[in-house]
Amino acid sequence: MAEASDSQRMVPARVGRAVDRIGALPDDVLHRVLSQLSSREAVHTCLLGQRWRDLWRSVPIINVSFGEFEDSDADDDVEDTFDREETFKKFVNRFLMLRNPVGLDEFRLDYSSSTGDLVSVDQASISAPSLVTLSIEGNLCFGRLPILKNMASLETASVLLSGDMTDFDADAIRQLLAGLYDVRSLDFCYADRKLTMEKNFRWCPTFSNLINLTIFILGVSMRTSMH
Repeated sequence: MAEASDSQRMVPARVGRAVDRIGALPDDVLHRVLSQLSSREAVHTCLLGQRWRDLWRSVPIINVSFGEFEDSDADDDVEDTFDREETFKKFVNRFLMLRNPVGLDEFRLDYSSSTGDLVSVDQASISAPSLVTLSIEGNLCFGRLPILKNMASLETASVLLSGDMTDFDADAIRQLLAGLYDVRSLDFCYADRKLTMEKNFRWCPTFSNLINLTIFILGVSMRTSMH
């Protein structure tokens, strides 16, 4: 066989296409990996290749934070903030529409508005029949509490409400608690000065499976267990 010339020896051998060893892992393993990312980061993995294109759709955890959409270099004026909030809302709506109907283990949504009347105060509705644990933190001065539907598997719930409101109608709180009727353990914290429940007792929710209840209102804490 003829010996290769000096010029041929100088030409580097063609490097083979890199093997995606991580992508070769089973779907359930990759879903566990993507669960460690925020939902926005998980969606970005679709750019890694065909194998990753739709994996984010079946991740059992939703983790979305408005902080990811904030630009530290942008001007902090109302118009720029409003644009970022609109981008955030469009992402969340689109993400939920395109997500596959798989069981949900955790749902985290971190969103606080700073643009006052420019932000919509539409009431959200949450339906998660396979969800086991739920934690809700809300400021009653901004927006409305979500409506909970079809939470059949829910066992543990934590509700932390705040807002400097002297007289707050309890209808929204009662409606929220009504969606937790099947829980076995409930922590309820109301960090305001007054909670009006009068003339509404017949509409109070019933917790037929409740075993552990913790209530914290204005520095007064009460914990009880029912067996």
